[in-house]
Amino acid sequence: MKKKIIFDKIEFDSVEELEFYHWTLEAQQVGLIGKCAYKPNIFTLCESQCVVEDFVTRKLTRPITYQPDFVISIGKKVKDIYLIDKLFPEHGLYFQDGLAYIDVKGLGGRFSHRASDATFPIKQAWLYQISKVFINKVLARNMTVKKKVTKIGFFQRTFVPEACAWMKKRRQPTRTKCFADCRLLSAVYASEVKE
Repeated sequence: MKKKIIFDKIEFDSVEELEFYHWTLEAQQVGLIGKCAYKPNIFTLCESQCVVEDFVTRKLTRPITYQPDFVISIGKKVKDIYLIDKLFPEHGLYFQDGLAYIDVKGLGGRFSHRASDATFPIKQAWLYQISKVFINKVLARNMTVKKKVTKIGFFQRTFVPEACAWMKKRRQPTRTKCFADCRLLSAVYASEVKE
């Protein structure tokens, strides 16, 4: 049985989603992003298909739906540039009308058996074709194969939240191994103030 991940009275589907939620909380505090919603709405990609034979309706297929993990709105403007673009030009999020739809992915790799790893690109393209809504795929951590980084994670491109950066129950503050090379938001802001 999978252990439930609950924080702020929200039940998350994965640890990566919780880590991204921590990122949104810190980003909201400084104005990088505006509002954030977890599992906000469901998009219907295809209705269920039925056929009527001899006055009997038979359901052939179920509806195909998609629900993004997060929807965030863009934050404050500083000199005609949004703060997130100014501090993190390589954040990789695509905002449409001030909103970014996000699907947080774990470290699947080639040995992953999650169905969403196979179906996500199809649903992403399908949703964009139908509704012109683009879903940002976010890998919180670096993806590595044979100790070489193959995809740079979102936290490496922006910042790692304080809640994820430090190991728990240590006598001395110790950075977690997977986020040791990531910047903290406080360090980014400190360097920005100096400029």
